[in-house]
Amino acid sequence: MSKYKNDEVFAILIIVIASVLRMYNYADWSLSNDELSAMARLQFPSYSEMIEKGVRLNDMHPIGVQSFLWLWTHLVGTSVASFRLPFVLFGIGSVIVFFRIAIIWFNRTSALFSLCLFSALQFPILYSQLARPYSPGLFFSLLFVLAWTKIIFVNGSISIFSISKRKWFFIFIVSGLACMYIHYFSFMFAGMVGLTGLFYIRKEDYKWYFIAGVAMFILYIPNINVFIYQFSVGGLGGEGGWLGAPGKWAIFSYCYYGLNESKIIVSTCLALLIGSIIYNKQNLIWTKFHSFSVLFFLLPALIAYFYSVFKNPVFQYSILLFSFPFLLLMICSFIPARSWSLKEGSILICFASVVLYSTVIEDKFYSSQNFANFKGVAQRTAELNAKYSSRKIINTMNVISPFYIDYYLSKNALQVNIESYRCEHIPDFILLNNFVKNSTQEYFLHGWANTFHAPEIDQIVQQYYPYIIERDSFFNSGLLLFSKVKNNGTDLNRKILFEEKNSFEKPLWENDSSFMVSGVAHSGNHATKLTESIEYGSTFSAKTSDVHLNKGNTIQLSCWVNTSELLKDASLVFSITRKDNSVVWRSVNLHDFVTKENSWIPVFMAYTISEELQPDDDVKVFIWNSTKQKFIADDFLIRVLK
Repeated sequence: MSKYKNDEVFAILIIVIASVLRMYNYADWSLSNDELSAMARLQFPSYSEMIEKGVRLNDMHPIGVQSFLWLWTHLVGTSVASFRLPFVLFGIGSVIVFFRIAIIWFNRTSALFSLCLFSALQFPILYSQLARPYSPGLFFSLLFVLAWTKIIFVNGSISIFSISKRKWFFIFIVSGLACMYIHYFSFMFAGMVGLTGLFYIRKEDYKWYFIAGVAMFILYIPNINVFIYQFSVGGLGGEGGWLGAPGKWAIFSYCYYGLNESKIIVSTCLALLIGSIIYNKQNLIWTKFHSFSVLFFLLPALIAYFYSVFKNPVFQYSILLFSFPFLLLMICSFIPARSWSLKEGSILICFASVVLYSTVIEDKFYSSQNFANFKGVAQRTAELNAKYSSRKIINTMNVISPFYIDYYLSKNALQVNIESYRCEHIPDFILLNNFVKNSTQEYFLHGWANTFHAPEIDQIVQQYYPYIIERDSFFNSGLLLFSKVKNNGTDLNRKILFEEKNSFEKPLWENDSSFMVSGVAHSGNHATKLTESIEYGSTFSAKTSDVHLNKGNTIQLSCWVNTSELLKDASLVFSITRKDNSVVWRSVNLHDFVTKENSWIPVFMAYTISEELQPDDDVKVFIWNSTKQKFIADDFLIRVLK
């Protein structure tokens, strides 16, 4: 007789596949922005300074994972492989713990089907490969539920205190404490599970259950100061935050994301759930574990949603990973226990194959980018500096922190010098304009990762470096190499669909003849003058079809301004209207650019159309002199790029 039953063989095989899926390629793709942030926040001379400046003042997580990374990187270094390895192992451990919970809550057949989902869906795989709190938070959340289940529903009274009881009681405290130290949502999840247990634990065991809770909170005291400060600051949204409030279908979108955003997976899971209910309808029983599956999955999502809507946006799929496994348990919960024959094994293999196909082939998990490619940008920067000679190239970047790109640049043999690491807002544009204006090198390279690549950057650089000879695009990242001359005929510039210049040497736009003055101009002999009696300056007017403006195209605007006194609220305006209703309104305040008196200073604005336009929509470009001051403008340029 075989040592292992068929279901045990299947379980081992699925866990091996889950391990391969999590280990494969885990160190080859670029560290994400959040991982590089965590690594950057380890760069302090002492642990206490790291906790103060790298966690309390500059993070929104408890101290647990950052403390572990401090110790781990001091022991093994900061290579990508070593940095991520513990998190991959936590992800693999989560698969094993999840399977044990599924067996206890339902049955081995149900557990194997839910194990297929948990092992091969892209959501748990992806977050098992990130050196962030998610895979350890998932592991300890599941371990906490397993210990909780063993203590309350399996092993009888805690007060008996057998060796087995002591073991699970210890695991219960340690895993709960780990949840508290790893992430505030794993903390909340553990608290939710613990409170649920109060309704089921035997009365004679309340004392031990209470002692466990008190022990966890006493041991959590080192993080209290961090907890109080971080929650007093707020979160990811609100004033100064980057995360917006979720839409009304956010929870459904989260479920769809968790199921690979795949109609195949959704249909298969629905068929499995409905089919198992119909097949098992004579013996169908709703147990407390069905209730727990719904509660443990749904309540964290609802809390995140309503907190985000009414208090401060925090709703992200990643923070809901800790409760996601319970959706999978619920989907497979009505599958009846069966003895394993060729039929059952074939169904399981087909089901596992569908999930694997969705993740690997349909979702292209191992060939897709889910985060900004810092590694790719750095490698291409080094390659282009070697190809065109680093002495002839000026390198600039737009990244949140220099460390994020320097981490990868430092691994290249060629020393690459980055002149600037930030270019996203108007003060940066002013500095960039002065920088490229005075540059003597033949080439200008600009890269970006996990930041907005403002279309104004191309506009400013191409005044002096008109040709794009290298272009690389990655997910939420990329780089451009500009040149002063064509290089072997190479020109990767975007196609110009429309271009118009107005230097006011002759009337061209509405009101030109009324506002033109001579004797003072940026170029030529004439310019346009605005005074205390003029609110709207010379105006360019056209239909969207005339200037080839469509969704996805970019409009670039620029002009030169000279004033004898600093401006207040005059603006360069671009608008699109449809039957007197505004479709697009974009403006830049001239005083953000014009910071000196009696000098000709350029003003830039660019916008990539995201709205659906109609051919007869009205386009206007003009200066709005809202505070009615005196100044002169010249050399307007309007350009539409495909």
